[in-house]
Amino acid sequence: SNNIAKTFVDRKGNLWVGSGMGLTLYNAANDEFERIALPSTAAPRVNDIFQSDDHHLLIGTAGYGLYLLDIDTHKVVKLDNYALEGDNDYFSHILIDREGNFWKAGSSPVITFRRNNKQHTISTYDSPYGTVTAFLNYEGGVLMVCRRGLIYYQNGQFSTDFIDMSVLGDDNIQLRSALCDKMGNLFIGTLGKGLCWVPNGTRKLLRYEHTSGSFDLNTSNVWALF
Repeated sequence: SNNIAKTFVDRKGNLWVGSGMGLTLYNAANDEFERIALPSTAAPRVNDIFQSDDHHLLIGTAGYGLYLLDIDTHKVVKLDNYALEGDNDYFSHILIDREGNFWKAGSSPVITFRRNNKQHTISTYDSPYGTVTAFLNYEGGVLMVCRRGLIYYQNGQFSTDFIDMSVLGDDNIQLRSALCDKMGNLFIGTLGKGLCWVPNGTRKLLRYEHTSGSFDLNTSNVWALF
């Protein structure tokens, strides 16, 4: 399958696309996409892309581990030491938080993270809200957007009530995507309940209501935010 799983623009303005056929880079000069080969016997599905510093990207794959890509040379190496517990070669979502801790979600509700201080052991957390659909650096901590709810981590503590989600009710919540804009506003995409947001400085989820002709955002499936 060549379904797109992730689009990402790095700090230099390059557009990267992860899909079921691997990793590609958009070449604006030629108006075409260039496939970037990963050191694997297969063409692994690329689930997530995260910029670890000015010159490198982390590439998370479905069952083939984690890779480090040099943005300038396009050289790619596999990072075996990042294979955390659980389904250790499946990286659905990845994040390095502001303290340098590495976070990983896989195909199960178990979230794993390795502290920046390598003397600490790998830690795990069982999500009560199902699998992770997005990680975000948010309000000085880490926000985990899961299928059925939000989890927030800061200063060693996990919280499941950091944001009031009562606007969505308790039945059939499905969170799919998330984005924090430059103003600090948090946007959450749902399946069937449209777009929601948390205005900067608040802790309450609101519906972002919009209709135009036959289009009704309030009941839409918001698969991605960019």
